Amino acid sequence: MQINYDLQSSILDTIKSLLDPSMSLADELADCLSVSKDSAYRRIRGETLFDISDLEKLTKKYNLSLDSFFGLKKSTVTFNVQSINLTDFTFIDYFKDIEKNLSIIQAISPKHIFYSARDIPIFHYFQDHELTSFKLFIWLKYYLHHPALHNLNFDSKKLPDLLERFDELSRRIWDLYLKIPSTEIWTYETPN
Repeated sequence: MQINYDLQSSILDTIKSLLDPSMSLADELADCLSVSKDSAYRRIRGETLFDISDLEKLTKKYNLSLDSFFGLKKSTVTFNVQSINLTDFTFIDYFKDIEKNLSIIQAISPKHIFYSARDIPIFHYFQDHELTSFKLFIWLKYYLHHPALHNLNFDSKKLPDLLERFDELSRRIWDLYLKIPSTEIWTYETPN
């Protein structure tokens, strides 16, 4: 199975938007597809079209959904879920996944998030440094039983380094969320 050039170009544009500006698209393609740099350039120029094996490798590496590129009906909903495994769970990785997913959504067009909220959407906690720190403190201390917080009370003036690391990441997530049109569906129980 091969795809057409417009679809390939769209996939490449999305991948390029996910890369750090200092990274070479050709190098990334060559590495991901296990092909020469020349072969990667042929794919970029559209002289060689992706085959199904290429698509599989690219979608796995860059967490892409082909559904968005194939223009499925508006009534189609696809999603992935990542369960939380408490034995190796870290909030840093969890937040990085949120940032990555929001970056993918930001790169596509049209885009819109529909958020059915049982609890206040996590993004709202990231509006304010102190609120973010407090919420993380509660999650880490009481839900994940983090040993560094065991005997500590929350004090916004004396935050452990553990919480400071989240500050920049949570701000980036908040900024990304603000750039994506969204509809939040709250119930009367959401703010409780």
